[in-house]
Order: sequence, then C-alpha cells, then structure tokens
Amino acid sequence: MAFAGPINAPRALDPVTAVRVKFMDAYSDMFKQPAYADYLKFVYIDDPEGDLIYTIYAEPMMPLRAWYQDRPMSSTDFRYWTQSIRRFGDGMEMDVDDLKDDSNPAKRKMYVMSAEKLGEAAAGLWPSLVAEAIVRGVTSIWLPDGQKIFDNHPMSIKKASVGNFRNYYANNVQGGSSAFALNYANLLFALKAGLAFKAPTGLDYPVHYTHLGVPPGQAKSAARLVQFDRLPGVEINAANIGGDAVNEIAKLYSPEVCEIANLPAGTWCLIDATTPSERPIALKKRQDVTWQFTQGGEVVGTSQDEGLVSEMVFTKNKTKYGPKARGEAFFRNWWRVAFFDGNASPVTSLSIIS
Repeated sequence: MAFAGPINAPRALDPVTAVRVKFMDAYSDMFKQPAYADYLKFVYIDDPEGDLIYTIYAEPMMPLRAWYQDRPMSSTDFRYWTQSIRRFGDGMEMDVDDLKDDSNPAKRKMYVMSAEKLGEAAAGLWPSLVAEAIVRGVTSIWLPDGQKIFDNHPMSIKKASVGNFRNYYANNVQGGSSAFALNYANLLFALKAGLAFKAPTGLDYPVHYTHLGVPPGQAKSAARLVQFDRLPGVEINAANIGGDAVNEIAKLYSPEVCEIANLPAGTWCLIDATTPSERPIALKKRQDVTWQFTQGGEVVGTSQDEGLVSEMVFTKNKTKYGPKARGEAFFRNWWRVAFFDGNASPVTSLSIIS
C-alpha cells in the first residue's frame, strides 16, 4: 500500500495530505518486517462480515461405516459461543492556521513525523492482538471442557480412556518443576509429542507442528535449532562431550520460525497450520486500518478559512486526524497449538492494547 509523493518537501503537499501519505508509507514499511507480517503464515483470517465472532466446536466422528441396507445415520455433538470485536484508534490534532500557504515548514515537518509514528503503531495492532490472544490462552477457558485453553486437556470430554494431551509447559504449572526454555531437547520433545495426539474418537489425529512462534529477539537462535544440519554434540546429548551430531529437528521436522511482535521474552509456541480450516488462532479484521480527519476549513488543505466549518474548528481552531480499526484475535481450537514459558515466573497476562 505504498503511496508515492515528495512527502519530505515542506510545500509539495498540503499538510493533511502529507500527513496521510506519510502515515500510509510508514504503515506499509512496517509490514516488510517479519515481526509484523509473520503471523499471517499461521493465523486463520476470519470472515470480516459481522460484529460478532462465532466459535463452533464439533467432535470428530469415526470413519465411514459399512452400508448394508439403509444408509447409516449419525449425529454430531457441537457447541458454539460468541464474542465481540473491539474498536481501536488513535489521533492527533493540527492547528487550522497551519493549513495555510504561509505555514511554518518546520511545523509541517513535525506533523509529518508524528504521522509516521501513528503508522508504526497501526502496523503493530494485528500482530499484537495475536500475541495477546496467545498469552490470554493461559487463563482463558475453553468452554466445551471448562479447562483453560493452555492446559492438560482430556482428548475426549466423554471418553476418559482416550487420555489427555498437554499443550502448556511452564514452571510450577501442571507439575512442571522448571521453566521450559527454547532449546534442542525441549523443542524435539514437543515436536514428537504432537504426533501422539488422538481425536476424541480414539483415532490417530497427529499434530504436525509447522510453525515455531517466537519473540523477535529469539528468532535467530530459533532458526539455528531448526535449520542447521548439525549441532554441537553436547547440545543434542549431554553425554556427548565432543564433536557434533545430526540435527534431528532440521532433518525430520523443520518447523518454520515466525517472529511475533510483542510476544513476551522467554515464551514460545508451536502451531500446526497444515489445514487452514483448523488453524488454532484466528484474526477477524472487521475494519482494516483506515485514515480519518475532520474538516479543517471550507476545503481541507487550502488557505480558505471561512464559511461552513466543523464545530472543532469553530471552537478550538483545530482539525483532528488519525487511524481507526476494528477486529479481534481469538482461539478456534487448542489441539493445534502448544505454548511454552522459559521464565522462572510464568507469564499470565499481556497488556499491549490498553
């Protein structure tokens, strides 16, 4: 969404247009950074229509049955619940007199630079909502079984014999005796654990983790674990004190490393995005980032300052501008994602979006 234009020339564009162009330029530039775009690789983009989010859960069924006379008939046990989207925005204001031809070039430059910061803040919205939803899973309830989203879940609500599946590892949580840092042994263990998952029917329903989500500061060390053909032997096996060894993670699994802006330091997650319809985390962009401004004069961006004006211009001689968006990130299931906390004191909340 890059906009062309000589935005650095103080008089090339009227102030309102220059501010808008600089905002869109900064907004699109931020999306070139992995931390602000990688979430699109593993997040399900929900239908933008409607102000309510519907989450529907239905237990899997057994394979098709033998048909001898009448067609076999079954029923599926499903539940659904709703949640509302949120509205987001920010803004600044400009003195109407700065719209005129004799305005201060330095002040115009300040308005333009402030718009750049608004663009960066707007670009950070969607990945921050994803990070917030992930951490919120530590305390939020998965309604079908009444347990937290990240927990030691029964694979079947009705058949305890199927067993449990643990998708959360942290210090002093679910019997954990230490923090679960991102290292070779822990990552390999988690990748193997996903393959053992079974559907509520008891059938094999393996989870193939395709993406490793990390804070931007851990991206390079994570890439080393999943990309290098060989690693120091002592890292792979503590008993191996010399030489190097084959990296089983890179050879057999190779999840793609994804940076997630504002994911807390020391935390990481594994996500199975193999089947788009079962991606565990979704993002509903009810209204993507838009740019708004109030009327600054009879015609915005000209030297005219008479006749019909907005109440804000009439009472305070100001015009306001800024971005707006509506949407929410949310969980669609818990079995295609696992969350790990390498901090001595586990992270239980994240306050990015105030």
